[in-house]
Amino acid sequence: MYGSQSLAVLSLYGDCASTGYRPSFWIGSYRKNENAITVVCDNFRGGYLVTEHLIQLEHRRIAFIDSHITISPVSERQRGYRSALRDHGFPIDEDLIVTSAGFRIEDGRNITLELLSLEAPPTAVFCYCDMMAFGVMRAAYEADLKRSEGIIGGRLR
Repeated sequence: MYGSQSLAVLSLYGDCASTGYRPSFWIGSYRKNENAITVVCDNFRGGYLVTEHLIQLEHRRIAFIDSHITISPVSERQRGYRSALRDHGFPIDEDLIVTSAGFRIEDGRNITLELLSLEAPPTAVFCYCDMMAFGVMRAAYEADLKRSEGIIGGRLR
């Protein structure tokens, strides 16, 4: 952090410390702790917007790679994904929602290869984390599929 951002955090830390609290800072996930300062994003909205963007790119079969660990950011992203599909009139195909047993690139690759073997494979994949997305891109490359421009992941058609 630079400049005024650093000063704001230091000021905030000083304000908490002066009240007798030992402050904790959490970035990326929410903890129910009255002494914690959290910086989080709106994962529901993020999941919704990513899915909506893929729909606008004319994808009709969008897969979601979920985490095997139940944590709020991932469940909120999936909730946003489901909500965007419903709001745009798409059925929720449970075959396209796959839970990863791990966090490795190889896990994302293997799941994607399974998804591609479906009778009606997905045309896009929304991943809960970057490591899964790298695995999706590796599988797309190995399957010689064209990838779209952008940051969301492989365009699988």
